[in-house]
Amino acid sequence: MAPDSYWKDSGEWPPWRKQLKGIDDPIAEDSFTYRNSDGKRVKARVVIGHPKPVPKGFGTEWYCPLIIEGWHLSGVSPVMGMGPVTALVNAGSVVRAFLEETVLKVPARGSSPTSKRQPPRKQPAKASAKKSARPSKQARRRRTGV
Repeated sequence: MAPDSYWKDSGEWPPWRKQLKGIDDPIAEDSFTYRNSDGKRVKARVVIGHPKPVPKGFGTEWYCPLIIEGWHLSGVSPVMGMGPVTALVNAGSVVRAFLEETVLKVPARGSSPTSKRQPPRKQPAKASAKKSARPSKQARRRRTGV
């Protein structure tokens, strides 16, 4: 199998991916807290590294190392791209998907929101049809200033 097609043809992570243990030179790092589907508070940490070319012999693509602890991904994930900019943009897209699914709670396209509909607001009580012929003492005082 040609090195360029290893990634696409095998359907497995390339062997050099196992060597990725951490990100030494992060571009950005942040922490977020969200509630999972069970209602538990979960703290997630996001780290994005500098784009790097894949090791020689495995193609001409680039990858951007990404860690999202507390979500579906585990360890360092190489987010691929045809060049350094596309690898970085693709990593940003993964982070955006994480934020939309967890912190921002944005429903997926074409699906209905998961939250229940709010009940309609109660209408204010209508004023009584029966009116007194005379204004109250307070109303008379306000009008006359006495």
